Amino acid sequence: MIHHRGRDIDGPGRLRGNLQMGLNAVVISGTGTGVGKTAVACVIGAKLASEGYRVALLKPIESGWKRQKFGDADRLAQVVAMSKPNYLYRLTPALAPADGFALGRGPSMKRIYRFIQRHCLCADWTLVEGAGGLLTPISAKWMMADLFLYLDLPVVIVGTTALGGIHQALSTIEAAHHRGLSVVGLILTEPKSISQRTRESTVRWVKRFSGVPLLGLLPHRAALLEPSPPHSVYRRLGAHLTWSQNLLTVKSI
Repeated sequence: MIHHRGRDIDGPGRLRGNLQMGLNAVVISGTGTGVGKTAVACVIGAKLASEGYRVALLKPIESGWKRQKFGDADRLAQVVAMSKPNYLYRLTPALAPADGFALGRGPSMKRIYRFIQRHCLCADWTLVEGAGGLLTPISAKWMMADLFLYLDLPVVIVGTTALGGIHQALSTIEAAHHRGLSVVGLILTEPKSISQRTRESTVRWVKRFSGVPLLGLLPHRAALLEPSPPHSVYRRLGAHLTWSQNLLTVKSI
């Protein structure tokens, strides 16, 4: 079952339309599900809001949504006190979005573009969180990366310092470049339990081979797993990132 705002759920239009937001908008994607995309988007959003910017945190497509449950889109909206809906499609199956839409259908890329554009006009910064990873199918024809390419927005990739994080990060960055996406950089999140040696190894080799800036390393915080973490948690984690010249820039780590 799909719950969506608006009527059409037609197939995506042509790729790489001549579309330009013309405003400060960034996609938050990940090396997979559960790496911390929503937490990173909340941290960045809270940091920007604390600096006086008007921020929109959007989740156009959300899978695994449960009615009466506090979902990712709800968490994003709460951080920056958004009054307008920040989602378009909520899919109940905890599967790839392509399996959540009616058979053979998918989201409307044009509708998603217009939805993001409307929010951009009312915000200084707009962060758009994807669902799953870059190669997550959103229809029978398109993957999440195709949507990002259509939107023509730069991408911040979220990965993890856990074992296996090196390959996940490097393969995701390579896939992004192969598909013509502009990668701003990589943010690594830390799992609850990780050895210093594993952390240092992941950071060292990702910095050596990724070819993109390492924008920050966010430590694990149990409070982020709560339905409604206190804003102080986001603000403290925001100290691990800096915002300069319209891009995230890495602190010495």
